[in-house]
Amino acid sequence: MRAPERTSWYHGLLLPGALLLCMECLWMVLYTTVAPRIILFVAVSVANSLLFLGVWVWVRGHALPPNPAWPIAMIVIGLVFRATLLFVEPTASDDYFRYLWDGKVQANGINPYRYAPADTALSSLHTDTLPSRVNFPQMKTIYPPVAQGIFLLAHILGGESVLTLKLLLLVCEALTLVMLLRTLRAMQLPEHHLGLYAFCPLPILHFMVDAHVDGFAVPFLILGILLWHKGAHGRAGIALAGAIGMKIFPVITLPSLVSAARGPRRVLAIIFPLALVGILYLPFILGGGEPFGSILTFSAHWEANSSLFRIILAVVDDNQWAHLVSNALIAVWILFIASRRWPLVRRLYWSVMGFFLLASTVHPWYLAWVAIFLPLLPRWSGIAFVTLGNLAGITVIHYLQDGIWLQPLWALVVEYVPVYVLVAIELRRDFQDGGMWLRKMEANL
Repeated sequence: MRAPERTSWYHGLLLPGALLLCMECLWMVLYTTVAPRIILFVAVSVANSLLFLGVWVWVRGHALPPNPAWPIAMIVIGLVFRATLLFVEPTASDDYFRYLWDGKVQANGINPYRYAPADTALSSLHTDTLPSRVNFPQMKTIYPPVAQGIFLLAHILGGESVLTLKLLLLVCEALTLVMLLRTLRAMQLPEHHLGLYAFCPLPILHFMVDAHVDGFAVPFLILGILLWHKGAHGRAGIALAGAIGMKIFPVITLPSLVSAARGPRRVLAIIFPLALVGILYLPFILGGGEPFGSILTFSAHWEANSSLFRIILAVVDDNQWAHLVSNALIAVWILFIASRRWPLVRRLYWSVMGFFLLASTVHPWYLAWVAIFLPLLPRWSGIAFVTLGNLAGITVIHYLQDGIWLQPLWALVVEYVPVYVLVAIELRRDFQDGGMWLRKMEANL
């Protein structure tokens, strides 16, 4: 009687297997010339996001029997997806030229925070590609010191080759998947949740095609969460310092960590990571560098793919004031969420979601910071965000084809309205019943 059941169950895997195979075939489409590369990029990202949703809906609706092979298979498939894209030329972003330039500058013994790429003091380092293709060459680098170490390593290993950056990112993605699996096990969460990151098209595309630096930072954050859960707060602080030193963004997690800690650990939880990052900055500052000027300029003026920020801007009718109001609301939101008596991961998730809903700049690859929490806390709001966020690529299509940075209103509506609806439902029920409804939903997911 059992053999037919096993056969039927294995036959049931044919559907998700077919969807995953279709995803792999679509990744391969990026090597074709059937359409301009940016159009292929956006089309494949949207199509694979829909397939990703199909896989997840099937998995959550079918109880997989305990088997240590499942998470290993998910890691392998996820890494195959990523390795498939190693040789696809970066398409939707040119940030990697800045990474390559910063690495080259350091390899020649020059402080990357001291000169902008266009500075004549660096003329001897110019080639046909660098720094002529670096974006905003009149601005000094914004990337923190740990990221600068990665850029230097990439230059030492591969010179001006973006492939070296991608190979390093592939290693980091492998570490991220392993850390996520260990964290799921430590928190006694279903291991099949790993697929929410392993198969998610957004980090796959933006890390393995466009080589964004965020991919170097996420394994540090997950390691920090894992160590914190195990009570190793000091080592967790070191890991979080690595994440912040790679990309400033994870600093928003510190208030929730402080709130979740007890006694003197509360102070150390925020001081220790920040002190370590400050120490890493110190040699660059003493060497005549100005690490924070470009970051302040970016945070005070830039806007892309925003939602609430656009409403704020329409009300105050002043870009700088709109940024000040937006940043103030972000700070209030993060502190409010940190004060809630919720499990730590839930506080971190809502801190990240609130940040991007209030922020002035929400590039699609930024949403990888949402994707990284989904295995630990599946939320339809986050799943919708990382799926629909790919529509922001339409703006890049307009820019590369017509030279106009134009974000159609319909794309913003389709991207954000479902996310806000789901956020409102989840938060409302969370506040109403103390989280009981969401705990049940987490169990079902």
